[in-house]
Amino acid sequence: MDKLAQLDLKAGKLDSLLASATDINSIHIEMKALTRMVKPSVNTFTRVKCASGTPAASLREEKAVFRNHFSLQLGGTSTSFADLADDCLLTLADDPVALPDPTTMTEILPGLNALAFPFRDASGGGATVKTNLEGCAYLFPRLFAYLYFPRVLKIHC
Repeated sequence: MDKLAQLDLKAGKLDSLLASATDINSIHIEMKALTRMVKPSVNTFTRVKCASGTPAASLREEKAVFRNHFSLQLGGTSTSFADLADDCLLTLADDPVALPDPTTMTEILPGLNALAFPFRDASGGGATVKTNLEGCAYLFPRLFAYLYFPRVLKIHC
């Protein structure tokens, strides 16, 4: 009850300051004090309804309602992460990914010199030299080609 009386006093003071509108600084001070007194609830829920028709009472119930709703819509099931990982490993074991023939890899992949040319031809970039790696790539094209080669290998394989 005491807090309610304080809120009423602060609101009345703010109302009179807004009516006169002479001192903006005082209005800001009173609004700041009023907003400190009225804090939003930490435990806010979206109030979704469970299958029984009652609102969800906790965050765990809300998650269960959303999980059930979308699993019905999308044809999904609830599984643990370990079961999901096991299913993925079994799927990969049944159908291994076809890798390219190692003897033709040299024909597919560019060499370090071919990768270094775009880095060498990149502009020095003026102000960008200080903010990103473009200037470093321009200065050290072979090094960046060497660092970039694993990514190219992964893309082609």
